[in-house]
Amino acid sequence: MRLGIVFFSLAILGGCLQQAPEKAPQAPPPPTPVTVSKITAADTPVVIEFVGKTASSRRVEIRSRVEGFLEAREYQEGTLVQEGQVMFQMDRKPFEAQLQAAQAELAQQQAKLTNADANLTRVRPLAKKNAVAKKELDDALGTYRSAAAAVEAA
Repeated sequence: MRLGIVFFSLAILGGCLQQAPEKAPQAPPPPTPVTVSKITAADTPVVIEFVGKTASSRRVEIRSRVEGFLEAREYQEGTLVQEGQVMFQMDRKPFEAQLQAAQAELAQQQAKLTNADANLTRVRPLAKKNAVAKKELDDALGTYRSAAAAVEAA
């Protein structure tokens, strides 16, 4: 066994002592190609980005005074708006119908007032001559005042 170790050691030493065969001199590698850029002077804009959270200077509650359907939005989202600025256009048809109904009601009440005024104008001279009962004058005056109040309400 000792003899095997000795031969093994000698074989390893013999392999280490061998010189590497000389190589033929090689040519140096070719130069590496590179791309070149021409440098020019130019202004470069400075852009700085920040992460943050914004908040309004005032909190405003926007609500409609009347009910209806929206036809148009009169502002761009994110733009500043002024106090009193129109922001939405609503459908005008229901409001125009209400206006016409109110105008018709006013005309009707004015006609009643005109009739009551004419009746009072006829009854007053007759009441001065005691040609009609006092109740008829009171009725005509009450009808006139009621019609005048109805015109004010319309």
